[in-house]
Amino acid sequence: MAADRLRAASQSVELPETAFGAALIFDISGFTPLTDAFARSLGPHRGAEELTRQLNEVYAALVALVHGYGGSVIGFSGDAIVCWFDEEFERSSAVLRAAACAWALQARAATLPEAARQLYLAIPHHHALIAAYEGAVATRCG
Repeated sequence: MAADRLRAASQSVELPETAFGAALIFDISGFTPLTDAFARSLGPHRGAEELTRQLNEVYAALVALVHGYGGSVIGFSGDAIVCWFDEEFERSSAVLRAAACAWALQARAATLPEAARQLYLAIPHHHALIAAYEGAVATRCG
């Protein structure tokens, strides 16, 4: 559950109409080669099971990292993970926390289990969006 919703539910208050913070969108690529490798080495059924196990481990590690920076995973879009860093939640710059999280996600990807390292975590400037929202205006950073 997103931090703002969790806070609102625990304090029995309504969500505000607007929120200030930063969005981080990152993409995980390389599923096809990893799927093929598992199918070749383990067979289609066991390969699919191992792929699921590895992906669950990868997503759990990356989502935990987002939470560690005070962010919330608010959705998945294909291979992409969409995160929100609320300005009010941590009382620190949401944009800086989102940017620091992006760097930490890249570093964490290098320490994943060997098979999962075939996955590529994409947060290049043309792919990732770290945006500071002020009302309806978004400023792209990077």
